[in-house]
Order: sequence, then C-alpha cells, then structure tokens
Amino acid sequence: MRHATLSEMRRASLKHAWRRALLAACYGLVAIASTPARTDAQSATRAWIGAISGTVTLRQTEVSAAVAALALIEAVLIGALWVSRSRRRRAELALRASEGRHRALLKVIPDLMFVLSRDGVYLDYHAKNPDDLFVPPESFLGKNMRDIMPPHLDARIRECFDEALTTGEPALAEYTLPLGGGEKHFEVRIVQRDDGDFVSIVRDITDRKRAAEQLRKSEEFNRRIIENSPECIKILEPDGVLTYMSPAGMRLLELEELNIQGTNILDYLGPQDRADGEDALARARAGGIGTFHGMLLTRSGREKWVDAVVSPMLDGTGKVESLLAVSRDVTERRAADEALGETRAQVARLNRVMTLGALTSSIAHELRQPLAAILLNAATCRRYLSARPADLDGVNDCLMDLQRDATRASDIISRVRTLITRTPTQRSPLDLNAAIREVVELVRDDVASAGVMLTTELESELPKVEADRVQLQQVLLNLIRNGVEAMRDAGDSSKRLVIRSLRSTPSMIEEDVSDSGVGFEPGAEDRIFDPFYTTKVDGTGLGLAMSRTIVEAHGGRLWAATNADGGATFRFALASAQLAGAPSTPSLPQATAHTLELGR
Repeated sequence: MRHATLSEMRRASLKHAWRRALLAACYGLVAIASTPARTDAQSATRAWIGAISGTVTLRQTEVSAAVAALALIEAVLIGALWVSRSRRRRAELALRASEGRHRALLKVIPDLMFVLSRDGVYLDYHAKNPDDLFVPPESFLGKNMRDIMPPHLDARIRECFDEALTTGEPALAEYTLPLGGGEKHFEVRIVQRDDGDFVSIVRDITDRKRAAEQLRKSEEFNRRIIENSPECIKILEPDGVLTYMSPAGMRLLELEELNIQGTNILDYLGPQDRADGEDALARARAGGIGTFHGMLLTRSGREKWVDAVVSPMLDGTGKVESLLAVSRDVTERRAADEALGETRAQVARLNRVMTLGALTSSIAHELRQPLAAILLNAATCRRYLSARPADLDGVNDCLMDLQRDATRASDIISRVRTLITRTPTQRSPLDLNAAIREVVELVRDDVASAGVMLTTELESELPKVEADRVQLQQVLLNLIRNGVEAMRDAGDSSKRLVIRSLRSTPSMIEEDVSDSGVGFEPGAEDRIFDPFYTTKVDGTGLGLAMSRTIVEAHGGRLWAATNADGGATFRFALASAQLAGAPSTPSLPQATAHTLELGR
C-alpha cells in the first residue's frame, strides 16, 4: 500500500515538474518582450530541478529525459535572450539614425522651435541663428512665457494652445516684435504632442510681409493710374471677350459695368473696321503687338475714333493667357486735323493766288499773244470773204488758226484757274517733266522781265510719280519765284536759273531748282523752311514752309543747300509710282536741255 502510494507520488511529481518545465519554455519564447516572464522561467526551472533531486527519486531513464528537457529549455532561453538583444540593438541603431535625421533637419530648418508645457513653461528650444531669439536661452528656459512675452502676445499664444487642444490640429497666429533696431513679423504654428506638451514652430515672415506690402502698394499705384488714366484700358480674353474696362473706357463707350459682361470688343467696332480689329487681336494672340485705328460705336450710337494697341499677357509657362488693349480717343484730334487740313488748303490757295498775282505780267503776255493772233486772223478772214470771188481756202486756214489760238488762250486760263480754284486733293500718276514744262510756260515772261536766263535739264523717260498735279506745280512755282527773287540783288552778274529732273535711285525721282543768287547764311538750311521765316522785306515766310508740307504729304523730302560757286539749290525727291520693274542699275541719264534767253 505504501509502495503504490510512493509510485503514484513520484509520477505526480514528475508530471508536475514537466508542466513547470514546459511553462518555463513558453516563458522563454516570449522573454524578448517581457523581463518578468524571463524571471518566472528561471524560477520554474530551479523548482523542477529541486523536484528531481530532492523531492522524488527517479529512475535513470526519467533522469535522462529530464536532463534533455532541461537542456532544451536552456537552449530556448539562450536563443530568446539572443533574439531580444539583437532586436534591442537594431532598435537602438534605428533610434540613432532617426535622431541623426532629425538633427540634420533641424540644421537646415530656419524656423525657431520651442517645447512648452501645458501651463506655458519653456522646456526646450531650437534656433539655427541665436540672434533671432527675443531673449537669450538662459532668460526663458524653465520660465513661463507670461514672464517673457508681452501680455497681448502671451494671451494670443494661450488661445492657440486652447485651439490646438480642442481641434487636434495646428493653430496658427501672426505677431510682431521689436528686434534688431526695427520690427520683425513672425508666424507661429502650435501643435500638442502625445505627452501633452506643446511644440511651437516660429517662422520669420518679415521679408514676405514687406514683399506683400510692396505688392499692395504697386497694385494700388497701378489701380490709381488705370482709374485716373484718360486712356481706355481693357483686359480681354484671347478671342476679344471683355473681362475688365477702365472708367475712362466706360465713359468713352457710355457703358455701365454690368454692360460689359460677356461682350466682345469687336461688337463695338464699326462694320468697316471689324476686319482690322480682328487682325489686331490675331497679332496679339500670336505673341506680337496689334495696332488699330478706326471707329467705335458708343451705347447711344455715336461715333468715336480711336488709336489702339493690343499686346499679349502671358502666364507662367509663356502661353498667352489674356490680352491687354489700350486705346486713345482721337475723335477731337481727328476733327482738329481735318480743320487744320482745311486751313492749310486755304493757305495754299492764298499762296497760289499771291504767286499768280506776282506773275500777272507773264500771264497777260501769255494771253496777249493768242488774242492778238485771233484778231489778226479774224481780219484776214474778213478780207478773204470780201474778195470776189471769196477765197474759201484762205477762210478755212484762218478759221483753223483761230481755233488753235483760242484753244491756247483757253489752256492758259484753265491752268491759272486750276491753280486758284479750291479743289480737293487728287493724286494720280503724274509726268513730272510735263508739269515742269507747263509751269515754265506760265512764268516765261515774268522770269524774262527779271533778266534771268532759265534753263531746263530734264531726264527723258522718267517714271511717273503718284502726286497731285496742282500741288506739285505750286511747289515749282514757289521754288522758281524764290530763285528769281534771290537774284534780284545780284547786280550785273549773270542771273541763271536751272531746273533739273533726274532719277537718283531706281525708285526715287528728284527735281532741282538752282539759282546764282546770294544764297543763305550757314546753318539756315532748315530754318528757311520754318513758317513766317523770311529774309525778304515784302516776304510772308509761307512759300517754302508750304512747299515742304506739300512734299512731305506726298511721302517725299524737300531740302536746300548752298552752291559752291554761289547761290542755292532747292531739291525735292518723290518715290516713283512704278517701283516694280525698275532696273537695279539705271542707265545714264539722257537729258534734254532747253534754254530760254529771256533778257529784257
């Protein structure tokens, strides 16, 4: 009975020891995560050994099995400890790497960083530049911010604490502090950490604030310019739809702000100018500058004339984002130009009348010759008719002479009337040589009465010029009369006036009037063309000024030069009406010369 009880007790003890051993092994497997488990495993092992050695007497096979189990348990424990140490080592290395990265980030971040407790005590800080701190670190670490910051700033930061605590999101605030002899602007972001403390990140935004203020001033300056500018300033979509129009533009077109929404600037152009407006927009869309001169129609239907420039506005990638159109109201200027043109036409007509008045003797002589021939032929015709039988052949010859002389007199009167009559400018291809010959015929006797020898040297086969005949003949009359009057005080020396025509370049025709008079003072080459400038006692100072205006209106140029042997030459140049097909190397001029010995 006793032996059975002992065997049962031994088996029960062994069974209990094996359980403790297995439990110790399980503890060993988790020993990397729990130090108390490691201690329990060791205690369980010791208890099991005690059970084997002191409490129960075991057979050899049972002891061998126990030793093997113990070795297994020790191996498991050793492996668990090695794994735990390796993991701890990796964790330490990862922590060091993380701290290194954080230190590197802190080195490059220009912001100030502070760690504060919930009640506002400064616990730690980071400052790349210590000069950015409001006070030295030893003056604020461990102290409450209410003792460091101005009261209003302390209150604002505590509001951010409450906001970050309530929302769980960073709280943002801006403030200003006196630093470095001036004011600096800062932006603070506050967020709560997991441990309950707060992190405050402070950024210096002084430069940003200054840039924003400069931008605001610039925008205000530009706004003032636009609002007070007399020009019509518009922002357009690339297709011409209006998005903005300045007050001057609204007044110009008699619009209200609501009227421009969704409208196209082309809708305000006159029908005849729409194509030019579309062309200006197309040029700007292509990246160029579009120009436009034409008529706009106001809301009430009134006509307004404008000069406009359209330019592209680019986005960050260089793509045309919108168009800027600036236009100027030139309605009054246009009316003034028309009035000025009318006045110039009247002055030109007056100048022609005065010129013809000075050529009265020449005109009278021109008319006297055909009229005397008409009278003579009429008397001869009567004699032929009185004869018996009547000489009809002679009568026919006389009638033909009468017709020729009457036509000549009519032509003289027509030329004079054309120069005097107020007619609109009519440009057409003009034979310059023919115009010169007509003027020479008109001034023949007046030049002769002044004792002047007039010579013409006209290049043959000149291309025609696009000009108004009457106006160019007026220029010739003025230049001839100016040359004759310049030789009035030349004494008994030879008085010579030469008129030349030539092709100076393949596309330019020149006409010269050269005299042997007294010339003009050095440096007066341009001043003599000024209105009302004259060196003559009875001069008006309008002839040369009007002549230059006429030539320049034809796209040409009129200038003067002093001759080396005395006197002056007046020369004007006009573009040929037949630019196409002009020879690249013109042949030598073939001039025809005519000399009028017109002495008294």
